[in-house]
Amino acid sequence: MHTSLHLDTPSKTEATIPDFDDGEYLLHYVAVTDVGVKRTHNEDSCLALSRDDGSEVLLIVADGMGGYMGGDLASRLAVNALQEAFLKQHLDDSQDFERIFTQIDCDIRARLLAGNGGTTCVTALLDNDTVTVANIGDSRAYLYRDAALDRLTKDDSLVQTLVDAGRLTDAQAREYPRRNVIFKALGTGKEVTPTITHLRFMDGDLVILCSDGLCGFIDDQQLRETISEASELDNIEDLEQLCRTLISKAIETGSTDNITVACCQKSVVR
Repeated sequence: MHTSLHLDTPSKTEATIPDFDDGEYLLHYVAVTDVGVKRTHNEDSCLALSRDDGSEVLLIVADGMGGYMGGDLASRLAVNALQEAFLKQHLDDSQDFERIFTQIDCDIRARLLAGNGGTTCVTALLDNDTVTVANIGDSRAYLYRDAALDRLTKDDSLVQTLVDAGRLTDAQAREYPRRNVIFKALGTGKEVTPTITHLRFMDGDLVILCSDGLCGFIDDQQLRETISEASELDNIEDLEQLCRTLISKAIETGSTDNITVACCQKSVVR
């Protein structure tokens, strides 16, 4: 399995950070992307990094559309813009993410001919006690807590609309011929306002971002079972192995797409 991050950055690291109660918490964070078994190039881009002082972690998964030098460039532009914004300023509220997503959309359209490239994008900002997720498209974010898995995002897609209307089951959606049709993406010049979700970040929580090369082939129950069957996830190596196991399982299930997984776990140092 060949792994590349599309950015010159470590794929895995950790930070021990003072919390607000004079204790410490440990963040493990990893991002892994794989070209898959059919594609010859990877249109996914991803990133996992912390601020220099270790106070916050940013995860990003972007799934490009438009083929070689289209989707590939679009996803890279999204990751680069979010990385620059994260390192230069605090992403304090929803308006910050809305502004950055609008900027990314403009940058992609300036670099590529109309219709020749675009990207989904899901990003999670994690600090001492809060997770902020911003999403556009059909890449996803999940929270694994106390052996339960919750989906934090809703796909901006045709099949999600049909599932919501009761016209398709989740299983049927994975086989639907037009399952790749999405309603929102960066680089389209259309509606690019991300959906923002805020939640509490607790000891033991695991936040997972993935492209549809994974979630389009592994359902939420299979994802939960795979995580629960993993080791204690008490170090970076365990977390990276979980990402690779999920990628392998998606391939075994029939994924022919690029597959990307990024995750972060919080552990309180007692």
